[in-house]
Amino acid sequence: MELKRTWYIFIFLIITFFAASFILVLYSGVGIAISIVWSIMNLLNVEYPHLIPYNTAITSPYIFFSNVLGSLAFAILTAFIAAGFFNFIQNVNFKYKRTIRKIKKMKRHVIIVYNKTIHDNFANSIIQELEDKSTPVVILVEDEKDFRRMYKSSKLVLIGDTNSIELLKIAGISSAKAIILCNKDPIDNILVSITTRALNKRITIISRINDEDNLGKLTRAGVNNFILPELSAGLELGNIIKDKIYSV
Repeated sequence: MELKRTWYIFIFLIITFFAASFILVLYSGVGIAISIVWSIMNLLNVEYPHLIPYNTAITSPYIFFSNVLGSLAFAILTAFIAAGFFNFIQNVNFKYKRTIRKIKKMKRHVIIVYNKTIHDNFANSIIQELEDKSTPVVILVEDEKDFRRMYKSSKLVLIGDTNSIELLKIAGISSAKAIILCNKDPIDNILVSITTRALNKRITIISRINDEDNLGKLTRAGVNNFILPELSAGLELGNIIKDKIYSV
């Protein structure tokens, strides 16, 4: 409530100074259109001396006080924008820290590794299936667009290097019951699997696989089960997830 009151004060002062600046310019004998443009330029701290006749601009006290008010309005506008940006950053940091606090309390949750797959129906379907079954989910992404999209939908999402030991620890890898690797690139899934297995020997690792030739490599990396997107459409996807996660 206090923050909203501050925004209202900022907006009220900007509008008031702008209106006063406009009226003063109008009183100097300049037309309405030019008065509006001059007041806007004052608000934005832009100079265009040829807009008003030189003699009027120099000698008129109305123009002088209009410029003063315009400078004040510009200063307030700058402060308003800076405060808004600072508040946004603070809000994002606060929510991100709150997300981390929630994750720390989670047990037997599922971690989704979801990088380089923006708008990927496969990964989205898995997340939706888990949420429909009220399974706690933590999503790890590397792409900022993915993060913003998940963040706006109030999901527990973390951004960073998905193969980072630090990020996996923050995601609660030690207490998670499963991790699903949704990356299309098998190399990414292999690297994350190796790091995951080093941090948690008992966790179930499920990996997306597009080519059966990579089965051996992923198995040696510590993957327990595999999902082929071509075989995971519709209800079958839900059955695969149920068999491989809820039986753990």
